[in-house]
Amino acid sequence: MNAVPNGRLPWDGTPAHVRADVEGLLGARVIDAATRPGGFSPGVAARLHLDDGRRAFVKSAGPEPNPDTPGLHRAEAIDAPTAAERFGAAFRGWRLLSAGEDLTGLDPWARRNLTRLAALEDAWEEASAGPTLAHADLRADNLLLTADRVVVDWPWACLAAPWFDLVTTLPSIHTQGGPPPAGVFAAHPVARHADDDAVTSVLAALAGYLVRAGRRPPPGLPTLRAFQKAQGDAALDWLRRRMESSP
Repeated sequence: MNAVPNGRLPWDGTPAHVRADVEGLLGARVIDAATRPGGFSPGVAARLHLDDGRRAFVKSAGPEPNPDTPGLHRAEAIDAPTAAERFGAAFRGWRLLSAGEDLTGLDPWARRNLTRLAALEDAWEEASAGPTLAHADLRADNLLLTADRVVVDWPWACLAAPWFDLVTTLPSIHTQGGPPPAGVFAAHPVARHADDDAVTSVLAALAGYLVRAGRRPPPGLPTLRAFQKAQGDAALDWLRRRMESSP
């Protein structure tokens, strides 16, 4: 069966043996399923109504159209790595751009400051270190709200500084109609004891990743690159303001 308009596979499009396994684990039969919008996973994300009156939320995915998705789902069940281990291979955007990649269309300020940005990014792993369990992918479209709870998935969970989630979330909040990141961060309790240089380094790594990712071909998820570009623009603007206001 074809995917629903937002890219999700409907519950009844899941292979029969997977549906049977889910019902076996839940101990009840599914009588209704509602696909949940948001996010970029191309598989199933559905609220299930069971014949015993209970409800459940299920996600599933196969290797098509994005072969990385099943691994992300499985990652929610293993021990959390550090942020450096989780994102070390990805948070190298400025360094990769400065190593000879095509810079056509790159923001002029970023192009002029590419060497400085790469140097800031280079320190992000040490700057992000900490014992806090971070979600690392909080976005308005990646949450389910109930009357009394917030439900999230955890495929990118990692150990990081207490302010890591706030830094990585605020550009997304801004692109989705929220306030500018700088004021929100400065007023938040977790930022009270944050080291300014460490925050700038992590923000540089995030912006470099998003800016570079937004310039690349889509990986089988058609809306992802535009979303990354918008977040990259917001993160870069915040980073530029921090760098220009620093002594």
